[in-house]
Amino acid sequence: MASSRLLELYPLLLFVVSQCLLLTSNASTHGVVDHNSLLIYGSLKKPTIDRFTKVTHYSTSISCAACMAMALSGYLTFGDKTQGNVLNNFPTDNILVNVARL
Repeated sequence: MASSRLLELYPLLLFVVSQCLLLTSNASTHGVVDHNSLLIYGSLKKPTIDRFTKVTHYSTSISCAACMAMALSGYLTFGDKTQGNVLNNFPTDNILVNVARL
C-alpha cells in the first residue's frame, strides 16, 4: 500500500526536486552576476547607466554570437546527429576533446 502511494507521488516529488535544483542554479548565477555587475560598472571610466547598458548589450551580443558559431559549427559538422553537448559527438579517446570536457 505504501509503495503504491509513493508511486502516485513520484511525479510530484520529481517535479519538486527538479524545481529546487533549477532554483539553486538560478540563485547562484544571480549572485555571481550581481557581484560582477558592480565590478564592471565601477571599472568604467565614466560610470553611467547608459554606458553600463551599452557594455552589457555588447557583451551579451558577443556571447550570443560565440554560442551561435559553436552551434552552427556543430550542426555543420555532425548534421542531424548533433547532441546537446557538441563534445559528446566526438570519440571518448580524443585527448584534445577530453581536455575541453574538463
